[in-house]
Amino acid sequence: MDNFPAIERAILAALALRGLRAGALPMLEKKGDRYYGISKGKKLVEGDTDGITLPSAVLNAIRAAGLDIKKPFAWKTRLKKRTTMNASAIQGRINKHLQKLYKEGKVKAAFSCHDFRHFFAVQEYGKDKDIYRVSALLGHANVAITQTYLKSLKVKI
Repeated sequence: MDNFPAIERAILAALALRGLRAGALPMLEKKGDRYYGISKGKKLVEGDTDGITLPSAVLNAIRAAGLDIKKPFAWKTRLKKRTTMNASAIQGRINKHLQKLYKEGKVKAAFSCHDFRHFFAVQEYGKDKDIYRVSALLGHANVAITQTYLKSLKVKI
């Protein structure tokens, strides 16, 4: 992550250290001590509670990038005289830098933005092999999705 600019490091931290989808980032908003948003049409939750917490490393990366702690990834772009928050812009920023690093030989594979969510899933599962906990952290509708997800990443379940 050291080869990325500060804003991209903050994005990567949210993906790799909290397992968020890039699509959830533009709507992420802090209210009180929790972050609220939507990912694939569902509210972000932890357990039975609406909203999520972010690890201190993610918060530190957000601060280091000079982003607004309340709405860190709410960039605006112009589309046909309309202002909108854009997940594609976030993915594009990351993928652009990943391709550059790949071409320079600094990374060994052509990773994508979503691969950092995969990293999170594998790391979390490795901690205690609790697939139910990982499924909840990823916001999957059921544990079967998480099983398929991890198996596709060659993780033994």
